[in-house]
Amino acid sequence: MKYNQIYGRYCFGTGSWLGKRNVFKSSNLYNKFVIDSYKTVIKQDLLRINSFKNLNFKNILDVGTGRNSLAFEDLGFKKIYHVDISKFNYENLSQIIKKNKKKNIKTFNLNLEENKFNQLKINIDIAYLHGIIHHMKFPERALKNIDKKLKKKGLIWIHFYQLGSFSNICIKLAKKIIRIRNIKMNILYNYFKKKLKIKDLDVVIDTLGCDYLKLYKGKDIFQLMKLNGYSLIYSKDVYLNEKSSIRTSTQSGILVFKKNKKKIFKPIKIKENSYLDINEYCEED
Repeated sequence: MKYNQIYGRYCFGTGSWLGKRNVFKSSNLYNKFVIDSYKTVIKQDLLRINSFKNLNFKNILDVGTGRNSLAFEDLGFKKIYHVDISKFNYENLSQIIKKNKKKNIKTFNLNLEENKFNQLKINIDIAYLHGIIHHMKFPERALKNIDKKLKKKGLIWIHFYQLGSFSNICIKLAKKIIRIRNIKMNILYNYFKKKLKIKDLDVVIDTLGCDYLKLYKGKDIFQLMKLNGYSLIYSKDVYLNEKSSIRTSTQSGILVFKKNKKKIFKPIKIKENSYLDINEYCEED
């Protein structure tokens, strides 16, 4: 299964993250200031779920650009396993690992949804999926594969795009226009490159250039994980018992689950909700 290789090539996947202090050039997106900014946010995330203890005994799975992996190493994790479908991100991180002789970070150019990931002989305490599952064709397959690697009482951090957010509705409509007009990535990139600052260009390509950008309801993810023996230990900006709302739903939400018992993971498809179905929204909307 192949994906559009925008990350690491057209997009650095960090445009909205970094502040004005960063010059935002491809050559400095792994520098100390950038990694420190990631460390600050990740430390806050770990404190929220009461997991900022004994990091030197914990193994973590990181999916994405690789900057999180460098932050996890600085924070003191025992082993960091980095996985990404982008050969560009994989090669960038591989060079940094080699140059700086980082022995506790292992990087793999793999797709979590495929069986090749299952061949990795790893055991993890935490899976950190920040901004990942809404870009996947089959996120439930990825969660099943991760489940096989996750220790009992291990945690899965899931950050996802939510149905209801007005900005997500606009993004979905823009992506629909691009698909209907069959606008190629290089044309899209070159057009916006002339009109936007590099930082803003990164945000646009990140959202419009990816193959998939699915909008989920938190309760659907919750039900899948509960069915498979997981309990919810933390949530942010997710209202499990409420309908989606243009006025109150944030662009993204966070759900963190703990694995309670060993059982065969049933990868029931997570429903991708229609952003134009009025029945999916609260009555006021």
